[in-house]
Amino acid sequence: RRIGGDRGGVAAAAFAVVAPALVLSARDARMYALATALVLAATLLMLRAVEHPSAARWLAYAAVTALALYTDYFAALAVVAQLIAAAVVLRARARTLLQAALASLMAAATLVPWLIAARAQLGHAGEFWVPPLSFSWVAGALVQLFTGPPLADWVPGKPWLVAVQALAVVVALTFAAALVLRRRSLGADSRRITWYCAACGGIALALLILLGLLVLVSY
Repeated sequence: RRIGGDRGGVAAAAFAVVAPALVLSARDARMYALATALVLAATLLMLRAVEHPSAARWLAYAAVTALALYTDYFAALAVVAQLIAAAVVLRARARTLLQAALASLMAAATLVPWLIAARAQLGHAGEFWVPPLSFSWVAGALVQLFTGPPLADWVPGKPWLVAVQALAVVVALTFAAALVLRRRSLGADSRRITWYCAACGGIALALLILLGLLVLVSY
């Protein structure tokens, strides 16, 4: 809504309701959908706290970030990305960045009591791993955001469904291209927030890819 007004907010919400990847993760009794919601909430809270710093806003950011970290350890990558985006894109003042860092540390500190149990959990689960990432893997994840998971050979009418999936990708990329072309029509505040959101997602993805490469090299 901050970027594209009321219509933009409604359109984004509608996309979240029908996007196959989000729908499928929401149906699973796992942490992915909850972690996604908490990271998005933390991203918004960081933006608001940087714009208008206050103890209440930073406490809210710390609380939601702590919940995100407890939900999925990889939320830590999003926290780092948010701090970098606040510094580079939002150009937060030094004092505000210090407050952001302290709020993030407060959230991370809440995990200390859990480390006792986490050590035993990791020992029971076996080796902690991150699957190696590649261009095809990342591209496949982007495509599946609009199409859902790959179809098995036994699925009836698979060729027709694959054609529908291809059409969904074309439509999505067309809309994405239209948004890029219209970026000049956005106001300065809208463009700033657009870049902030893109940085929060892009930097976190880059960190995940780097982590995957480091694990691959260590093997």
